[in-house]
Amino acid sequence: MSNIFAEYGLEASGITGFEGPEKKLEIDFKSTRLSNAEGLRAISTQQWQAMLDAAKCTILNHIENEHFTAYLLSESSLFVFPFKIMIKTCGTTTLLKVVDILLQYAEMCNLEVEWVFYARRNFIFPHKQVFPHCDWNTEVHYLNGMFDGNAYIMGPMNGVHWYVYIADYVDRPLQHCFTEQALEIMMTELDEDVMKTFYKREDLPSPKDVTRKSGIADIFPDAEIDDWQFDPCGYSCNGMLDSTYFTIHITPEPHCSYVSFETNVSLPSYTELIEKVLSIFKPAKYTVVMFADNGSIAGCSNGTPFNTSIEGYSLRNKTITEFEDGDYLVTCCNYFRKDVSPPLPRSAKSRYAMLRD
Repeated sequence: MSNIFAEYGLEASGITGFEGPEKKLEIDFKSTRLSNAEGLRAISTQQWQAMLDAAKCTILNHIENEHFTAYLLSESSLFVFPFKIMIKTCGTTTLLKVVDILLQYAEMCNLEVEWVFYARRNFIFPHKQVFPHCDWNTEVHYLNGMFDGNAYIMGPMNGVHWYVYIADYVDRPLQHCFTEQALEIMMTELDEDVMKTFYKREDLPSPKDVTRKSGIADIFPDAEIDDWQFDPCGYSCNGMLDSTYFTIHITPEPHCSYVSFETNVSLPSYTELIEKVLSIFKPAKYTVVMFADNGSIAGCSNGTPFNTSIEGYSLRNKTITEFEDGDYLVTCCNYFRKDVSPPLPRSAKSRYAMLRD
């Protein structure tokens, strides 16, 4: 039952669980004459926590280097660069309520908004969300109260799809290229034996043991990893390697299993990385979302910057959208493991009965 409701985005009547799929907000800023080089990194941990109170989540730990600070949260992650912030929160957090406070912090640092990106996949348990995340239209209306942006939906409306909101204030001189990219893999119906690693166990007493045993430590072997075990189950980590970050969040319960992986690593092809992540978690279904500026290595590649034919999986659908005259490209692909059958066709009568019930 839970798989049917997750596939079609319907409320799971009588079935509930933790909402693994995250809400993601990224805002890029530009400096003014009065800005200093620290930018947003001049904001203290205590100030970030005051902002996160509005989203109903807390800072668990943080690591930092000369490029950015990575905060591990009770519900996902916050990354702070001098002129960029990226935050993802899961569960029933109210992420968009941080925006007003964040803009106040930016003003304190003499920064101006350059680019706003808010995105999420459709929720598994949408009926549990609270304002302003009750539905996509409400979220867009809330964002448009602060920005002048546009909203998009990528993927099938009766399956797994990705909502995107973008407000673009970039001043584009001729021949100017931006060079950032990000890869997200959102996995559901995870292998139950694999997920046992992410429950509190006597043989894996520390987060470091889980990171090593699961294979997560081998994704970027040289990265510094900040990891956390939740009680009785669940796992999160942030990793940093120079200016590259990665983050993983795991909800292992069988009826709502979900794993997310995200990184901004720059690669000419992401096929090997995607295959490595899939080999660790063994999902029955997953979604890959690739964002690439036109000047990034991924953006300059011919076509999709990963092989859409992944061994053991069938590509269900692919959506590609260009924004701002091709300045950046978003690719969204949904996959099923080949031994997992897509939902069977339903008669009009049975579909009506599901909606009615």
